[in-house]
Amino acid sequence: MMKEQATPCPACGGDGVCKCRECLSTPGFKAICLECKGTGMSYNGWKNYETWNVALWIGNDEPLYRDAVNYARSAGKGGTYLGFVREALANRAYDPVPWTTPDDVLWLDPTLDYERLDEMVREMGEE
Repeated sequence: MMKEQATPCPACGGDGVCKCRECLSTPGFKAICLECKGTGMSYNGWKNYETWNVALWIGNDEPLYRDAVNYARSAGKGGTYLGFVREALANRAYDPVPWTTPDDVLWLDPTLDYERLDEMVREMGEE
């Protein structure tokens, strides 16, 4: 899969300022865009391609999804993406430890939005 460049956030147009009806109707008010969290950039609603790709695989690969849900339920509110990688991916007895997604994105890529991935993992425990 070819790695694409991030595009300007469709919600704010790339300047990181919210463009919702409420914010635009309040003179002088500038709220941070909730879609891109003020960065002005997004990749399908994620910070970058790498974060999107990791989230895509966890959410759409059935064994990975089940592992993530099981980890999140056992870890509770203290669950993190890094914890999931350590516990679920490293302990998968039926596969050798994969260091990358099938699209060659490192599971521990330094550019990942770990805060957003932590949030995703915790939400999986609530399903």
